[in-house]
Amino acid sequence: MLSCKTANNGLFLGTSNNISQCCMQGKGWNAPDWNSIEDLNTWYKSFSPFVKVRTDLDNGIQNSNCNRCWNLEKEKLKSFRVPATNNDTSVKSVEIRFSNKCNLQCKMCDVNSSDQIQNLVNDLQKQGIKNHFTLQHKHYQEFENKNKILQLVINTDTIEYISFAGGEPFVMPEVEWFIDQLLKIGKTDLKLGFITNVTSLKTKVMDKLVKFKQVEFYCSIDGTEKFLEFQRYPAQWSSIQNNFDKLYRYKQQYPNLSVIFSPCITQLNFLGIEKLFTWMSRYKGVDCTFNVLQNSSFLEYKLIPINYRQKIIDSVQYIDTDWISPVYKDSWRSFFDHGINLYRKITEREKLYLKDYVQVWDMKSSIKTKEVCPWIPELIT
Repeated sequence: MLSCKTANNGLFLGTSNNISQCCMQGKGWNAPDWNSIEDLNTWYKSFSPFVKVRTDLDNGIQNSNCNRCWNLEKEKLKSFRVPATNNDTSVKSVEIRFSNKCNLQCKMCDVNSSDQIQNLVNDLQKQGIKNHFTLQHKHYQEFENKNKILQLVINTDTIEYISFAGGEPFVMPEVEWFIDQLLKIGKTDLKLGFITNVTSLKTKVMDKLVKFKQVEFYCSIDGTEKFLEFQRYPAQWSSIQNNFDKLYRYKQQYPNLSVIFSPCITQLNFLGIEKLFTWMSRYKGVDCTFNVLQNSSFLEYKLIPINYRQKIIDSVQYIDTDWISPVYKDSWRSFFDHGINLYRKITEREKLYLKDYVQVWDMKSSIKTKEVCPWIPELIT
């Protein structure tokens, strides 16, 4: 028998009018007509794709919609699956992605996660450039029925946690609207979460958030200096540092705020891991998780030839992880001791994608691909 807490209690609302039990299930399924739903938990317990996932888990079957977690566990890396502690099936956690509105063109994202990437694709298409970057598939849709979603959330007393991502939640007017509505009715006995690139930190929003029971900030800071600026173009490292320092001061002042570093490991920021840890460890009381990129396989760190990463492999064995909480520390140690050595050859299809993407990246950024990934010219020839 297998189990997963999120399969029993999680609900994800994506930018493509899609739903799933968590973001690790990818696109999942088309959302229902929310206006036809009166009770969120009644629908949640009976929605057939969700029921199938739970039934498969009960029978020890690895449902294919959860392959991201199964693949991590197969490679002896910690997945996002948390075993359920009881059989209660109700919505306790909701993640909402109102739109793809963003202020960055992160290289591991696509048009469905960033309107800035969509704008770039549109511009390149007008210039007659056709390649794997400009032909990426768009399935983003405008978020509908936000008022109905708010009503369902307010009326579902089992919900304990609401998180926001995107895009970048702190540049989405819908996110601030949602926060204002919760404050207006005094529904502050909630835990809120934000996955943020730390490029926008408005004082007026922060002053609202401190009124809630607990707030978590998952900071998508993937590296320092050129590694951050390359992977999360056109972010500026100095601006990220200043905003994070401001967030850290809020954390020190308000005990209900938690801050967690959450870098995304790809081949684009791999060589900067050691410097990133040196910088992160300066902030006492800040935790650190991470995720390994799986969506765009041509950007996986496992494609890096071992000779290019040997120095990092050796150095991370001595990285101090004692400042990280036990659950995340174990994940990092598993990655440093085992995962960091995983290697596979690039496929011909991945070569084509990587070559086309590098062509676009090097048009836009002053930091060229080979400066942070000297092995990529070898991979794409």
